[in-house]
Amino acid sequence: MPKQNDNYTFNTDQNLTGLKQIRSLIHAYLADDSDFVPLLGLKTRSLENSPSHKVFFAVSCHCTTNAVLSVEVDRAKTIEQVKEALPALKQQLYRQASKFNELPCEMHLKMRVGARSFPSQVIPPQIPTPTNTTNRGEND
Repeated sequence: MPKQNDNYTFNTDQNLTGLKQIRSLIHAYLADDSDFVPLLGLKTRSLENSPSHKVFFAVSCHCTTNAVLSVEVDRAKTIEQVKEALPALKQQLYRQASKFNELPCEMHLKMRVGARSFPSQVIPPQIPTPTNTTNRGEND
């Protein structure tokens, strides 16, 4: 029977999924795909009271930059519903990975070390120039 908590419905039926079950299902479904590395220990506090579970993965580029990808599963979903959604969840991960891989390695480097590390690409502030160009003291 569902119960309410902070405006979210959490299902307490025995056949419903917990985060460990969801991770196991998704990891097993992606077992033959070495592009996605499961990130088991990654958590965020903001998700503790969230209406969904979030499962994180990493993908890498040959330039050594990694990206964190994620998929969300509603806490109220049953195991069967999650199993049915596995192809769509895999597609979501592929779309995220594709967007990351389409970026040039120069952009990956900026993501990794921060844009502020590239001062040559920062537009310097404009220094106001005087509107009166006559040289003072010339006619004094």
